[in-house]
Amino acid sequence: MPTPAPLQLLIFRHADDLDVDRYQESILHAFQGGKDVRNYLATGEDLGIQIEIFGGPPARRATEVLDGFCHTVTVVLADRVLLEKGDEPLWDWLADCWNHTHTSNGRHAMLVVALDERVGKAFSAKRATFANLQLLQVHSLGEQAIRPAISGSTRGTSSFSSAMQRWMGFPWLAL
Repeated sequence: MPTPAPLQLLIFRHADDLDVDRYQESILHAFQGGKDVRNYLATGEDLGIQIEIFGGPPARRATEVLDGFCHTVTVVLADRVLLEKGDEPLWDWLADCWNHTHTSNGRHAMLVVALDERVGKAFSAKRATFANLQLLQVHSLGEQAIRPAISGSTRGTSSFSSAMQRWMGFPWLAL
């Protein structure tokens, strides 16, 4: 039986939601040096990290997707567009993902980054199981972490990524 790869990162966001582009880029920058990895010394593949970006539910069940790797970090970039255009199968898949993550004894992690408090409350209301899922409000990261993403600058984006990694309890991911 083959050994599963060490880490996968799943990012959920809606393609029409331009407000989360800079946060997604910040995450990609932290794990693989950005969208263009040609000039980066170690790509995500070199580090054993697989990154997938989804706008809807994956074709496979959540347990299969998560357990295909030693560890899975699921990041949901939640904004108004995802809440309005996300369909029932997406919410069901994310609920199954959270239920499996919650019972994985730290093997997996799930982080919902809500762009504002109202979005966070609306996300939590999508499924009853989300009631015990702690959300990360973007404003709680502080101005230093938020400013680069808002201004479009790629300088300083590691502040956002580092704050997320500390919050998730994965300080060993800090790059």
